[in-house]
Amino acid sequence: MVLLGIGSPQPGDGAGWEALETLRRDLAPPPGMTLAWQALAHPALDLLPALDGTDAALLLDALAPGQGPSRLLGRRQLSVLARGPLSGHGMSLAEMLSLGGSLGLLPARLGILGLGADWSESATGLARQWLAGLGAEAGRA
Repeated sequence: MVLLGIGSPQPGDGAGWEALETLRRDLAPPPGMTLAWQALAHPALDLLPALDGTDAALLLDALAPGQGPSRLLGRRQLSVLARGPLSGHGMSLAEMLSLGGSLGLLPARLGILGLGADWSESATGLARQWLAGLGAEAGRA
């Protein structure tokens, strides 16, 4: 299971990285699960290789301004993620996930945590919720 923080060192583009560090400090993996952590600055280049070989991943990326509080997103809700005309990411996260899906490169269990202005209060709880769902799936298998 890998958690991927998407962002950059540029001012205003660090929520994914900051949330990743918060979760690394505050989040204990469910029993029997190992967590890996990676910060991505260039998802257009790094996302699909980072997902290669993993069975589950949680992506952390900022919501666009005005898109409300942090929340878990489905793949069809990715338009609310931050991306402006000068994005340093190249292709959008939605485009990369679409490409990865077409090529069969995505993990079976993929979550996206959209980070709103409240992320520092809510990210750990939302990540725990998503991980608990993985644990429940494993228990049914």
